[in-house]
Amino acid sequence: MLTLVNRLRTAAHLDRLRILGLCAHADLTVGELADITGLPREQVRRHVRRLVRANFLCCNEQRPQSSYHMQA
Repeated sequence: MLTLVNRLRTAAHLDRLRILGLCAHADLTVGELADITGLPREQVRRHVRRLVRANFLCCNEQRPQSSYHMQA
C-alpha cells in the first residue's frame, strides 16, 4: 500500500491528471487515452499502470481490450 504522500505524488503529474480527468467520465482503453491525449501508447500504459497501483484507476477486463475508469 502506498503512503498518502506517494499517492499524491503519483497523481500530481500533469499527464496523469489528464488521464484521471478523462477516466472520471468514461471507461477508456489505453489506445483511446493515447488518441485523446496525443501521448504515445507506451507512455500512457506506464501512467495507467502507476494510477492502478496507487488505486486511482480500476481496470475493466470485460471488453475485448482492458478499459480503465476512476476508482469510486
